Order: sequence, then C-alpha cells, then structure tokens
Amino acid sequence: ETDAHFVHNQSNLPHAYAEVGQTDGFAFDVFFLVGGDFAASKAHMTRPDVIYNNVISAEVLAHEGHAAAIHEIAAYFDVPLINPPAQCLRHSRFANYERIGSQPHFFFPKTRRFDAGFDVDDAARNITATFQWPVILRDPFGHMGGLMTRAQNRPDLVKALAQLEHRGAYAIQYYDYPQSDGLYYRYRMFKIGDAVFASRIHVAKGWNVHGAEHDALKTAQPDLNLAALEQQFWEQPTTLVPPATWEALERMLRDTGADTIGCDFTLAPDGRALIFEVNGSMHVPIKGRRAFEQLCGFEPE
Repeated sequence: ETDAHFVHNQSNLPHAYAEVGQTDGFAFDVFFLVGGDFAASKAHMTRPDVIYNNVISAEVLAHEGHAAAIHEIAAYFDVPLINPPAQCLRHSRFANYERIGSQPHFFFPKTRRFDAGFDVDDAARNITATFQWPVILRDPFGHMGGLMTRAQNRPDLVKALAQLEHRGAYAIQYYDYPQSDGLYYRYRMFKIGDAVFASRIHVAKGWNVHGAEHDALKTAQPDLNLAALEQQFWEQPTTLVPPATWEALERMLRDTGADTIGCDFTLAPDGRALIFEVNGSMHVPIKGRRAFEQLCGFEPE
C-alpha cells in the first residue's frame, strides 16, 4: 500500500491519464482511436498485459463506430479486454431508463431520445404531450453540465431543441430535489469488478451540480465544511444515503455485469435515489495502489 492517488479518466475526453505519484510498477500506453490508424501504429506498440477500453459512452461508441477497432486491437495483442464495447453499449441513457424504470428504492426519470436531424416542431409536440415542466434537454454525446438546458416552457423547449437538431437530443424529466439544507447534492458511487465504493459527492446552490459549482461553493462558504462532508461520504456513505437505498444501488450496479460502471444520483424526499446516469463515463478518484491493481486485474503483491 502507498499514498499514491490514482485518477482514471473515464469521460471519453481527448486524454486519458493516471497520476501515480512516486509509485512504480505500472506503465501506460494511450492509443487514440479518433483519427488514429491502428494498422500503422501497432508495429510501434509494446504488447500490454491488459487493455482498458476508455471509450465507454454507449452513445459515442454507437455513433463513432469504434467497437470493431477496439476488438481488433485486443485480438491483435491477444490480451484481456476490460470494458468490451458490447458491455458498454448496453448503458445508453434511454436503455437505462427502459431497464431501470421505477424501483422500490430508486428510479430513472422519463427519458426520450431524438436522433440527429429530428423535426423540432414534432419533438416539441411529443415532449409537451408526455412530460411535465420543467424538462431537461441535453446533447446525447455529452457528459458535462454545460451541455444541459432546463426548459421551463414551450419557447425554452423549442430554442433548446433547435440548438441540438444537428446532433440529436435527450429529453429528461426534471425533478426539483434540494436536500434538507436547501442545497442540491449529487452522489457518485462506482463499481470495479465486484467492489462498489463511494466515489465523490458534489454540492451546489443550483440544480446543475458538477465539480466547478462544488469547488466554488467550497471556497465561497467554508462554514459549510464541505471537505468534512466529502470525507463522511467516502468513509460512511450510509450515514448520508439510507442503507436500503445504498444496498439496492449496489445490487443494481453488480447486476449490470459491467467491469467498471458508476451511478450518479440524488435523494428524493421519500429516500429513494433519483438516478442521473448509470455508465462508466465518470472521473473516478481511486486512493491507493491496491484499488488500482484491482481495476487492472492484477493481484496485489
């Protein structure tokens, strides 16, 4: 064991990294499929012990057609492949909505997918007929808070749809669930193999809760003691999340059969988890070498 802090970027961004501090024993080759030519590159690549597929977003995989190339790379080196594409493709936002729905301890909000080139007026009629205000509109390929719009009425909706028409859109039912302190929380839990752990908690004054908002609030209001809240969630998540809800989410993640997968959620007034997303496209801090070795499939020394 060491104090090294590993960060594995699983967000399908144009970089992937691992910060290993002073720890040795691992080397990483990062291959970019976007614009990459595997046939020309493979002669210059060292055979790895394992391949970790970092193109995890179901929507990105389906749209950019990377599945065949990922399998080609794994077959060429004849090594284990973590996060095979078929596994990742099962966890699009709409597939999650259909699969998860409403359960005793958690639920996934109503979700509709509109493919690129959709008719804005038809989509607006569909949404206004089947959703309640407000409605979240978001880019189907994005996982960042800045790519979301909360439409309060039909003019808001039409404007947001027009901006997304060329890429496609997700419409998601919005629920306004500030917690007892009046702030908005986003909890993240993650599964690696069979292990499920609390990953991070973000808190903000507004509904769109992400790291930037959390960090700004942490600086502006030190009296909230958000650092202590983070530590509490890491060490004792069921002091913040009802134990039955946490255990149900653990079972849900294990039942996906995915190698690595996470869940972002908040709590409804009845203690159920309102799930924001279930996939592997998440920044996941991993403290300690043992956890990182487990991720890579190696036995700790």
